[in-house]
Amino acid sequence: MKPGDRVSAKVFGNKNVERIVVQLIDNTVVICTQEEWKAAHSEMRNPTGVGFPVRDVKPLSAHK
Repeated sequence: MKPGDRVSAKVFGNKNVERIVVQLIDNTVVICTQEEWKAAHSEMRNPTGVGFPVRDVKPLSAHK
């Protein structure tokens, strides 16, 4: 996984949400919504994200 990749993250209630990778820090993947990713880039700033354990984040297929 690298910044900009689409991923599925397991959240509270064992649900999955689709997010964008902001950065990897050790065993943590910082992710944000697609809206935040686009807004940050249009405003020329770094996206604000939330860290998840690597085990709870899976890459989405590039063909999705």
